[in-house]
Amino acid sequence: MNFDMKGLSAEHQGKRLRIEFTDGEICEADLLMLSTCHEHADCCGITFDLLRTNRPEKHQHASPAAVWSEIEFVKSFEVLETEAE
Repeated sequence: MNFDMKGLSAEHQGKRLRIEFTDGEICEADLLMLSTCHEHADCCGITFDLLRTNRPEKHQHASPAAVWSEIEFVKSFEVLETEAE
């Protein structure tokens, strides 16, 4: 079974993105990895280095820090740069 990856693909790995989540968080991040699964939707997600967020209280760890999110919580994204620096 294929799950909706919200338009994200392996081509986005290594790029800087602006990601909007369904809970209202908007962050700037470097996409590290896209995780896909053909059996379970909750296995599909993204791992990213968090650079900035409008919800810092959600992330009480050192920055930049790798964060994982299920793809179902991604509302939209925009590529900001071709390559993360």
